[in-house]
Amino acid sequence: MNEKLKKHLNVSLYVIRRQLYGSNCRLACKMLTSVITSPRNNFKKVATLKASSPFSYERILFNDSYRKAYDCHNFIDGKPKLMYILNPSYGRIVDALSYECPYNIINPDDLCSHKQSLIALTNRNYLLRYEITTGKLLENYFLGSAPKFLKLCWETENKRVVIKSARNQATGSSIFMHLIILEIGPIKLVSRLKIDKQVFGHNITNVNICESMLIVRHRSLVTTYYDFNKIIEMNATEVVLLGDRLNNEIVGKFPLGIPITTVIETLETLFQLKTSEDHTVTFGGIPWHYVNRTPNMKLYQYEVRSLCYNKLAENGIFYTKNIQLYNDCAYFSFNDHLLHIESDRATFYKVHHFPMNDHNELVECGKINMKQILNVEAPQVSHTTSSGRTIKQVYHLGAVNFNENDEALLMIDYEDELEVVVTLSCKGVVYLHDWDTFEIVKEITLSNWNEDADNSVLIDRDRMIHTSKVNTNFTANLYQI
Repeated sequence: MNEKLKKHLNVSLYVIRRQLYGSNCRLACKMLTSVITSPRNNFKKVATLKASSPFSYERILFNDSYRKAYDCHNFIDGKPKLMYILNPSYGRIVDALSYECPYNIINPDDLCSHKQSLIALTNRNYLLRYEITTGKLLENYFLGSAPKFLKLCWETENKRVVIKSARNQATGSSIFMHLIILEIGPIKLVSRLKIDKQVFGHNITNVNICESMLIVRHRSLVTTYYDFNKIIEMNATEVVLLGDRLNNEIVGKFPLGIPITTVIETLETLFQLKTSEDHTVTFGGIPWHYVNRTPNMKLYQYEVRSLCYNKLAENGIFYTKNIQLYNDCAYFSFNDHLLHIESDRATFYKVHHFPMNDHNELVECGKINMKQILNVEAPQVSHTTSSGRTIKQVYHLGAVNFNENDEALLMIDYEDELEVVVTLSCKGVVYLHDWDTFEIVKEITLSNWNEDADNSVLIDRDRMIHTSKVNTNFTANLYQI
């Protein structure tokens, strides 16, 4: 479709085009964005839920260690409707992830394996997969009697998960941690291995697996990266599948659990980096780059280098503007953009590659400055009612008094379906920013704002979830268009 025509299509024309030409996900998202950002439509608080334990949102609102699930579309007496309560027979859930299979890999002959699911880890070392909309238990696997597994995270988004055990701090043992890697949809065993201090060094502080890289952090602030797939290929001791019989016991079931399948003896280092204690190296850009802050750099200085040649990108050094404030980080995030977050602003960069001379340049492509938003009055805008009457409205943002010592930017997120950047200010106002221009397209004032609480906001299509914590009291406020 012609780009100029796209800009002038209203919602009704989007619907007509979808009926005529079939479903188009991108057009449907643009239609939804136009509804959400329209001045005529406002987010209204529809429900409030209070509890003594944290809330988690995965298209469904969870509470009580994921045991209780609430419907965010149906409400009873100002509270979301309770959908189900999970049976605690396998133990209390200590960590969980939501899984939604990409449409392009769904197998019509095995739809059960591709249902939207909640992958849960319990304190009794069980891994469970529930159908997220009904709470029906689809799969359950026993990991083993020891050690205790505590953490569940994505190795590759919606593809492979890593289950991490507690760190072994005992001085008499050389085993630092156990890791189990599983494919999801359906659940398949990739490997179980031990991180041995005699192999990786005695000064290990943390271990993770991400995007097929085994990442080992040391007390010396050196982080070592290994090719995880090659480690399995070179050190696999046996190949077993979940459900196989081994010594008259079943893999993945009590009492055997999942046995060790990889014993690491041979290692090939990809590369090493020395990083500041409070910085996590992330990768992104085309070609791949990484952003780092090393201990010997000036305070609050970052470098962006190519992963292949370790060459500094042009303009690849940037600094923190407010050096007196400490909450500062930089990482590759939304759509391969590099995001630098300071206490009062967020700056977006992108790596531009010039193949003619194999040249890479870091270019600033946008900025969100909360001081300007809170202090500068927005321009006057006009709205037109359905009857054609014009209404003038002024956003009185300039009336907010901003203290320079305040941390203006409390949170920033990216809603990929709406293609908007979401920011939360210290004054309890949520701003939606256009992804291309970073200009404000909508603002929502949160009710019952408590600046002393730990606040976070999540936008999901036509819903907004505001959670807050004061001591051990948790509150979830649900808003809808």
